[in-house]
Amino acid sequence: MREVNELLCIGNALDARNPKTIVAANIQAVVDLATDEPRAFRMPRELIYVRVPLVDCKSNSAESLIIVVNAVASLLSARIRTLVC
Repeated sequence: MREVNELLCIGNALDARNPKTIVAANIQAVVDLATDEPRAFRMPRELIYVRVPLVDCKSNSAESLIIVVNAVASLLSARIRTLVC
């Protein structure tokens, strides 16, 4: 997991499935974009979880991309520490 700033971390599917990593990094929300990976671990109730499965090519719909951008922007503007993976 790589910290971009105090509110945003970028990681991979393994980071999203590791509750110890998420707790240790004080993550409050996970935005899961992996279409080829199983859903992240069973999330605690207090953790926000957004899943919009995307693929690593141009075939993602504009609507899906808009949802992801708006979700991340909303979380960051609310000052919620977020992991995008």
